Amino acid sequence: KQKYSLRCGDSSEMKIDPADVFVAEPDFGKILRKVVTKDQAEKMQRRFGRLMVDVLNNVKKSVKGRFVFTAPLIRIGKKRVGCDIDMILQRTGLDLIEGFPIDEYRKNQIVGRQIFVLEK
Repeated sequence: KQKYSLRCGDSSEMKIDPADVFVAEPDFGKILRKVVTKDQAEKMQRRFGRLMVDVLNNVKKSVKGRFVFTAPLIRIGKKRVGCDIDMILQRTGLDLIEGFPIDEYRKNQIVGRQIFVLEK
């Protein structure tokens, strides 16, 4: 029998009970209705990266196993800009699991997502 809890709130400040796994789908920021510039996308991704550093550093003492989260994947023309996972790893001391991220988006979608799995 699996025991889990689902909580909604600011995980950069929320205290959690000891857990085997932490899964989050953080706020991706404002809804984009048109393609943005590379500079705008990178600025959004820096903001997202800082959020994830705060979240992961807040919960990592309570998590024994892995950390799973989604991140925005923003289209800029024919390319996409993802979050700076190297910065997140450096500032949290966590490691990226082989085979991740997984990119998930539709061709004309402005914001898709990347799925990351990290571990201590």
